[in-house]
Amino acid sequence: MEALIFRQPHPRTPGDPMATDIVLTQDEVQLIGQVSGRSKEDAEDTFKLDTVHGNLRLGRGQQDGDVFLDDGEGKRRVHLSAGEQSRDASVRVLVDGSLGNVTLGGDDADGDLVMLDGHGTATVHITAGGGPIQSTARVLLDAEHGVFVLRNHENDVILDVRGNALKVTTTGGMVVQAGHTSTFLGPNGAMVVGGGKRVEITPGDVKVHTGDKTISLTDLEERVAALEG
Repeated sequence: MEALIFRQPHPRTPGDPMATDIVLTQDEVQLIGQVSGRSKEDAEDTFKLDTVHGNLRLGRGQQDGDVFLDDGEGKRRVHLSAGEQSRDASVRVLVDGSLGNVTLGGDDADGDLVMLDGHGTATVHITAGGGPIQSTARVLLDAEHGVFVLRNHENDVILDVRGNALKVTTTGGMVVQAGHTSTFLGPNGAMVVGGGKRVEITPGDVKVHTGDKTISLTDLEERVAALEG
């Protein structure tokens, strides 16, 4: 079967984006140029396909544009909307252009947001449910368990709000800065508070450093015990 070509009757100018051809072959239909659609003859276009620049526009003419993607069972899973629309309960990905919102999850699937670096490695993972966790993520927010994790090559910081208190876990120590006073929490359980005078709290002892002198609470206790004895 030879190709059947429909051309505009006016002379075609090379590179003219408004010159549109429709080519029918045995295997496909080719659209060359621009194709548009409208609800009635005197209405504004609500659909335009521009094959010259690779663009697709939906909406206008008092109608907002929408894109729907259904799975093989006919359930709507993805909805891209330029206007306010009622949400189908089966939709798991909703992009609402009118409010600037993106909704992920629902219908027995938790929503996740995963961001990759330039090498394709997952470095950010935000999850609303209990699905698999990206082991390479340097920023992890697990909303189901109330856990927030920050990682780099030297230290991990884990904030855990499960239970009745906030639990902070670090692998390389943590510094809390308040004005000119800093508090260092070491990985071995030691805590150092100080400016000019430093207080060091370690498991089993408390030390006060003043200049070149160090006073140990353990030493004081031993001296007091010796005097009492």
